[in-house]
Amino acid sequence: MGDRRRDRRWPAVVVSALALAGCTSGSGGAGSVGADVADSSPLRIEALSTRPEYVTGGDVLVAVRAGDEDLGGVAVEVDGRDVTAAFAFDGDQLVGLVAGLPEGDSTIRATRGRDRAELVVTSHSTTGPLFSGPLLEPFVCTTVQNGLGPPTDAACSAPAQVTQEEVGGVATTVERGVLGRSAYTIAVPREGWNRRLVYRFGGGCGSTYSQGRSLVEATDPSLLSRGYAVVTSSLNTFQNLCNSVVSAEVALMVKEHFIERYGLPRFTIGEGGSGGAIQQLQIAQNYPGILDALAPTVPFPDAASIAPGVTDCGLLDRYYRTAEGARLSETQRAAINGHRTTGTCELWVNTFLQLLDPTRGCSAELDPSKIYDRDRNPGGVRCTFQDSNVNIYGRDPVTGFARRPLDNTGVQYGLEALRDGAITVDEFIDLNEYIGGYDIDGRIVPQRMAATEEDMRVAYATGQVLHGQGLWGVPIILTDVYTDDQGDIHDRQRLFAIRERLRGPDGALDPNLVLWTVPGMGALAQTLIGAVSQGADAVGVLDEWLTKAAGDTSGRSWSEKLAANRPTGAVDSCVLPDGERLSGPGVNDEDNACTRAYPVKGDPRRAAGAPLVNDIGKCRLVPIDPGSYGVTLSEGQRRRLEVIFPDGVCDWSHPGVGQVPIDGTWLRFG
Repeated sequence: MGDRRRDRRWPAVVVSALALAGCTSGSGGAGSVGADVADSSPLRIEALSTRPEYVTGGDVLVAVRAGDEDLGGVAVEVDGRDVTAAFAFDGDQLVGLVAGLPEGDSTIRATRGRDRAELVVTSHSTTGPLFSGPLLEPFVCTTVQNGLGPPTDAACSAPAQVTQEEVGGVATTVERGVLGRSAYTIAVPREGWNRRLVYRFGGGCGSTYSQGRSLVEATDPSLLSRGYAVVTSSLNTFQNLCNSVVSAEVALMVKEHFIERYGLPRFTIGEGGSGGAIQQLQIAQNYPGILDALAPTVPFPDAASIAPGVTDCGLLDRYYRTAEGARLSETQRAAINGHRTTGTCELWVNTFLQLLDPTRGCSAELDPSKIYDRDRNPGGVRCTFQDSNVNIYGRDPVTGFARRPLDNTGVQYGLEALRDGAITVDEFIDLNEYIGGYDIDGRIVPQRMAATEEDMRVAYATGQVLHGQGLWGVPIILTDVYTDDQGDIHDRQRLFAIRERLRGPDGALDPNLVLWTVPGMGALAQTLIGAVSQGADAVGVLDEWLTKAAGDTSGRSWSEKLAANRPTGAVDSCVLPDGERLSGPGVNDEDNACTRAYPVKGDPRRAAGAPLVNDIGKCRLVPIDPGSYGVTLSEGQRRRLEVIFPDGVCDWSHPGVGQVPIDGTWLRFG
């Protein structure tokens, strides 16, 4: 398990592609603290380019220190092989790239007289896996589509290609290759690199069983022209594989390669929207140290806790096609759905509902004969969200299918609409009587879904539901591009659900969380372009924030340094539709032009009574209370409700079934 505070104190070292160059010290980076042989020895060894247990490709960047003592006469060896010549002085430390490591454990030892220190590193293949568990199979290689030529092995590897390109007038070194079965792109300004790395994450949420292609570009002139190096990789695009653990693993491998070839960045800043926002938040929470700051745009907290509201849209869509449901007006449907318009549910149904169907999410290039069919091929690959995360969720011991943490037992759909007078009691009862659920193959059935306590426990214990613990030491700028009125799925409520999850134990807001709001641009494509622009703006503010905090020499904690060194741009702000900007505390909460222009709505679960934090996947049940509806129930209506909810209805005031704390960080699977 990693300790984020330890992982953050990595020195900022710069190593050229061919030889060691000068460097400076600072906070941030991507290494881990080494193991010391004896506390009495002043010598210390630290892996800089990655965690020592997750070295890949047989090489690792290492630093040797001796506190305030001189480093003269230090020798370094690995398993008896002298590698001292690979090290050079860098201020008060020796830094070198230790190469030629075999797969498995190796011991790097520094000695000087009777002083010594050791670091055990474990080298793995660049094809992975490291901690994500057994590789998904079958798997479609797309090296040709990524311009890398045919794959050289079953792991979709291909030789790296390095080119010199002009990107928006910036002379740029661009490297493309494959690590961890993921096609990566690295872009570094040839002159004036500011020693900051932006890691871009692509959106969507898919289960394609494919290497895929990135939905975001590393060759971004708006970032490169400001001196930033930029990287991304195809399995950091959630539309290819909606698995945050694989995304973290790939990010660790790509970042290690970047460091060993181009140098250790002082800070690494995450950037991306939608599914790209999910990856940033979950990586920072579950695999701390990979990212130093986050710039999520049009954000969602995670895939697991938004899935109930998304799948509810499919059930409601079917109900609206019945004779009873068809009588409901657009206004009534919007009230039941919880969104500002009915278009939001319609877009969810048309885009991501297929993740429930084992036959629909697969790559178009996947051999059809390998795909699951209930009757003809029951052992085939199942392209669902839970199956592409089977290493995390495990399998149901009874059915053998991947666990699916999805439940709607006791959910009273349209409860708030009933209380507000938008629908009648009979309309409320008809809806809940008919709603049904999904079977394991994603087909709507009359029965509601009932996840087990273990299904839910695994989702929480593995950090698949964002809880926010540990994120106070990570500066975050969340950007909402307001499109609720256009029926977009990136609705405003998510901004505040995330904020609620990042509250401290005493209820205090995260002091290092900033919320920005800007108006939508019309069409969805334009809005997404606007989100990318906002992300680039947030990167600059986060860079300034980290730099100021790193220069703070006080004895405060890192989180306190961040709070004390917030730059002027790191403030809650709201750009109104007419372009006027409101800024400062309370801009998102007080009755003002911002909150009136951009109201916060919900989703079907919130419209069923769930709180804003919206992190309960399976609610605890209580007996029906006829007095809780705000209307008078007839005896017949009460009896109908008791038949619909024989075990009771949701009590949202308590934690959900199986809602446990996370087991820890840097979890390994499989």
